[in-house]
Amino acid sequence: MTWVIPKATAYGGILLNSGGQVLLREPANHYDGYVWTFAKTRPQGDETPEHTARRGVRGEIGHDAKVVGVLPGVYKGGTTTNAYFLMISDHGHGSASQ
Repeated sequence: MTWVIPKATAYGGILLNSGGQVLLREPANHYDGYVWTFAKTRPQGDETPEHTARRGVRGEIGHDAKVVGVLPGVYKGGTTTNAYFLMISDHGHGSASQ
């Protein structure tokens, strides 16, 4: 499926595990004042927003993920504007450590 997502400078994922828990990441040294945040990254080359978001989730949280939707809107971060996909983890079954 092709997802329509707003143009942004970074793309990420709101990632749910099989238990319905939202998986967040803790930025190194609480960058830009964040304690917890969603995984996101900037596109590389001609990468699609979906591929960028999946790469960001894999790199920052360590989960492969399936896109199931798009969060409407664009959200201003400290150094980027961010658009997010709703994703479910391809990892096993729902422990809090996922």
